[in-house]
Amino acid sequence: MGLIAPEGRLREIGLIKSLATLLAQTLVRPLVRPLVRPLVRPLVLVLVLVLVPVLALLPATGVAIAEPVKTGHATAEIIAERAGVVPGDQFLGALKLDLQDGWHVYWKNAGDSGESPEIDWSLPTGVTAGPFSWPAPHAIPVATLMNYGYEHQVVLPFEVKLPSTYKPGDKLELNGQARWLICSDVCVPEQAKLSLQL
Repeated sequence: MGLIAPEGRLREIGLIKSLATLLAQTLVRPLVRPLVRPLVRPLVLVLVLVLVPVLALLPATGVAIAEPVKTGHATAEIIAERAGVVPGDQFLGALKLDLQDGWHVYWKNAGDSGESPEIDWSLPTGVTAGPFSWPAPHAIPVATLMNYGYEHQVVLPFEVKLPSTYKPGDKLELNGQARWLICSDVCVPEQAKLSLQL
């Protein structure tokens, strides 16, 4: 029986590791990456869409919730993942719409008809609110038209950024005029002046 000297054993282990690395880079990674990569973004979006509504239910944990505004067929509010801010901060806020049964609002690409929700912001100097991150819609057929949107409730997250020059201890007020088209058998344009103080 041949015994391998310690130096030879180390060389053999190093060769095996090198072959395993080469195998992973040339065979496994190209096969796995196309399968995993398309799943990463939807998983992150699902986490955001699940966590924002859950966090909105927990004001004791530092989540900020504004006073809801009732419109004809919806209740609108701005929510945020935290109750306080610091200079240079970045966090998620969201437009939350609770819709009456039988009514729907539209996705960013509404389909054959419709108009998606939007907010015109009035923010302090240097503070920015990014575009909505749109959750996956569902199809809403109306006669011969195919539309895409949401029923019951939709939470549309957006990123808020504060400048590093923002004064510590100052309250941040997110003010915006939200508009959306809400439909059942008929469509009604609705709007609400929304505000959230952090």
